[in-house]
Amino acid sequence: MPTPLGVEQLTALGYDVVIKSEAGALSAFADESYLEARARIGTGEAAWGAGIVFRVNGPSPGEVAKPQDGATLVSIPSPALGTAVGMTSGVAGR
Repeated sequence: MPTPLGVEQLTALGYDVVIKSEAGALSAFADESYLEARARIGTGEAAWGAGIVFRVNGPSPGEVAKPQDGATLVSIPSPALGTAVGMTSGVAGR
């Protein structure tokens, strides 16, 4: 997940950024700091509908199909959490 500074840079480039409510709480980034960076605060489902989806950990097996067709999923695979599926789904078409 981008920091508020990253969101500010993305919005300056013309991207529409949706941050899941409370997504930055464990990193001490309040929703208000994302609003100040011109992000919209929304639900997790709204974030899955974006063209580029940032996720801290890799997707669960049930989340792999959530991004819209043609979307890019950016995440850190977490094999210890059982989320290595994000890596394998990204290279399966090669």
